[in-house]
Amino acid sequence: MTKADKKKVLMLSTSYPVVFESVSGLFVGRLATALSEVADVLVVAPDACVGSSPELSPVVSRAFGYAPRRWQVLAHVPGGIPSQLKLNKLNYLLLPPFIISYLFTSLRYSKSIDVVHANWAFSSLIGWFVKKVRGVPLLTTLRGEDVRLSNGGLSGVVLKFSLWASDSVVVVSDEMLVLLRKYYPKYAHKCSVIHNGVSSSFFVEKKGSYFYSQSRLKLVYVGSLIARKNLYFIVDALSVFSRQGGDFEFNVVGDGPELAGLRKAVVRLGFEGRVSFLGQLPPEQVAEQVSRSHIYISSSLHEGRPNGVLEAMAAGCCCVLSDISGHRELTDEGRGIVFIPDSADTLGKILCDLDTKRDKIEVMGRKSQQFIEKNSLTWDACAETYDSVFDELIVKGAN
Repeated sequence: MTKADKKKVLMLSTSYPVVFESVSGLFVGRLATALSEVADVLVVAPDACVGSSPELSPVVSRAFGYAPRRWQVLAHVPGGIPSQLKLNKLNYLLLPPFIISYLFTSLRYSKSIDVVHANWAFSSLIGWFVKKVRGVPLLTTLRGEDVRLSNGGLSGVVLKFSLWASDSVVVVSDEMLVLLRKYYPKYAHKCSVIHNGVSSSFFVEKKGSYFYSQSRLKLVYVGSLIARKNLYFIVDALSVFSRQGGDFEFNVVGDGPELAGLRKAVVRLGFEGRVSFLGQLPPEQVAEQVSRSHIYISSSLHEGRPNGVLEAMAAGCCCVLSDISGHRELTDEGRGIVFIPDSADTLGKILCDLDTKRDKIEVMGRKSQQFIEKNSLTWDACAETYDSVFDELIVKGAN
């Protein structure tokens, strides 16, 4: 297929790696890259406050500015726009220029497109205007925060508008689909699931001896350091594990407003040599950290279908996860362990048990990896499914 034959997709996202070595919206970037094999993709996303644009990329992106660059703080931060609005009420002043610039940049680059793909409910507001002006269909992908914040208020209004305005709505987990169809039956016919993929760099084979030759239990977490990730709970559980004689190495990959407090907690417990905060790392280094770990651990209070867990499963990690909807469907059939995040003692005891039964870690890690492979959870497969939905929308719009 030549470039002229490819359908033209305008992808809208408030989180996307618009600057070199950025990890913001990395999974959106990976989807766009995979889609670029079958479609002509142009991404519109907000500019960052620092950094330079990538020199080479298989996807064309256009970053819109909305304030003097050092003030462009709404996006590309842990927790995204909602987090920044809570952090500083003055950031609400940035919303009007953000929305206006987002809209005009999207309209500017939407000539001759075939379909609009909005990521997150907020972007569907912009996508609807493009849809009306250009006469093209709109597909919106909703993620965990979109559905969780749908109980009421402004977020609920945005979600309802997104469901109404979109010609097709994609969610990233089965339980999210159940919730949408339950609470918004009027739009159930529009909704479907397309699971996110995993980068090939995470697919590694762990030899059985690896699980027994390491004296320290190696744990890893990848994600934002924000309140809903509940990382203090993990630190408290590690204290329980340590008092029971357990030895561990815990690597935390990511950044966010909770970092300073977590560092203090680690120092207070005397874990400086065993807990490392690695900050935001390039994708290949993230894959390296995950692949050398026994256990991926998360005590998050809410998730959609977390990519960090999928990547850990691809790497053959045993996943020990809080008992929430975004985790349960991934740990079914003995692929991992879930715990109720209300007692650090419970998680501490789980780690003690796994430390003395490394064979359980190996078995669950192998089952997780097989699940990823069996279900073809790669970005290429994900992109092919999106491409099919795009085709259906374009044909339906032409009739």
